Amino acid sequence: MWDRPPGLSAALPRYGRQTDKWRRAALGPPKWLSGLPITHVRLSTYMSYKRQWKKNAAFAVLIAGFASTSVSLAAPPQHATEICIRILDSRTHRALGSRKVQIDLSGMDAQSYQIMVGRTGPDGMVAFEVKEPVPPVVDIGDLASYPCSQPESFPTHDIMDSGVVARWPPSGFRKADRWCTPNPGVAQPTPKPGEVVFFVHPLNVWENFWYTLLK
Repeated sequence: MWDRPPGLSAALPRYGRQTDKWRRAALGPPKWLSGLPITHVRLSTYMSYKRQWKKNAAFAVLIAGFASTSVSLAAPPQHATEICIRILDSRTHRALGSRKVQIDLSGMDAQSYQIMVGRTGPDGMVAFEVKEPVPPVVDIGDLASYPCSQPESFPTHDIMDSGVVARWPPSGFRKADRWCTPNPGVAQPTPKPGEVVFFVHPLNVWENFWYTLLK
């Protein structure tokens, strides 16, 4: 290959240097690679790209972590209020476990804002974490029982201040009164702040079918 005097490339015009670059690319790899096997040349190029990729990936992870930290610090923490529902048998006041309970959080105009579903533990208790601000009305339902409570909706401030124990006034319907009237001598539960004691009559499969069909 023709040897240029030192500094000639700098003296060439822009288009001349570009043309010389294309010419050298067509002649093959530079002299420092000419003595290496082609596999080693490819490996060297691959390793160079891999090192650059690792640097870029590390930089991207650093930027993503910084952005997520900034977002978490900028966003105010969301507080939650715990509302507990205790499901008891209406006649014996025995705690009912494994009951599927639904609460409907609504406004004073009965507009629903959030529906939550949970299942009671062995003590008949299920806890719901409600994000603030908490809607003013909580409607409660056991999805496989007859509700022995009139009404079934309670003001949130009553629940949080002192707790609520549901009650069953005589309705005039013989079967409903038989299901929901507690047995003589049964102790009345004591309410706790943040808790609703809700009485239900468990339904068998046949009763649940007709009740679901007719309600």
